[in-house]
Amino acid sequence: MARIVGAVAALLVALVVGAGLLRADDPPPLDPASATVKAVDPFLREHVLLTLGPWPEAHDRDPIALERLRIGAANERWAQLKLVWPDAERPDYEFAGYLEPDALYEAIHECLVEAGVRSEFSHSGGIRWEIGTQEDAVAIYVCSTKYEREPVTRLSDAQVAYLYDYATQFEARCLEGLGIAVPPPPPKAEFVAEWPSPRWNARAALAVTSQAFAEHVREVCPPLEP
Repeated sequence: MARIVGAVAALLVALVVGAGLLRADDPPPLDPASATVKAVDPFLREHVLLTLGPWPEAHDRDPIALERLRIGAANERWAQLKLVWPDAERPDYEFAGYLEPDALYEAIHECLVEAGVRSEFSHSGGIRWEIGTQEDAVAIYVCSTKYEREPVTRLSDAQVAYLYDYATQFEARCLEGLGIAVPPPPPKAEFVAEWPSPRWNARAALAVTSQAFAEHVREVCPPLEP
């Protein structure tokens, strides 16, 4: 079941005719000063439910697709790092495996400390780190890709299309309401065909912002995660 990640738990969605399409009487772009940008706002939740319909049925896990998804995510992280540190050289490392959240955060924290990155770990609040140099950024890339949570695998075309609809109809509008530049999305068919490594990302501009601001944006404009 897809989740709107943020201040609220998973949301069940209801099937409606014409799911995925915005009506002419839809509200204007979200105002960051308004409560409607909050994931906890009942209107925003209801609007998502009524517009997109149910999350398409999941598939069984596929080891090949799982690895392809992991590599695609690592490639995207490195591409974001290169936007800020174009001279950085991508290091070799050995993937250590998938971990549950509590063990994951602790492992990443220990990896960062060993690499000399200032990192704070909390059993209840995850990890906070500071990027002072290019070396810090590379170490964060290594530690956050060496240990990961197991991703959702083998999304169907319908599931990927659902992610696209949420990103373009809700997430992008919320980001723009916060003053974040969102690149024009490609056609839905192109986004689906490029999955799991699509070239378009509504949050691409966040790669050059601070971690604190990125976390704030994630809370205010939660992404949809399967």
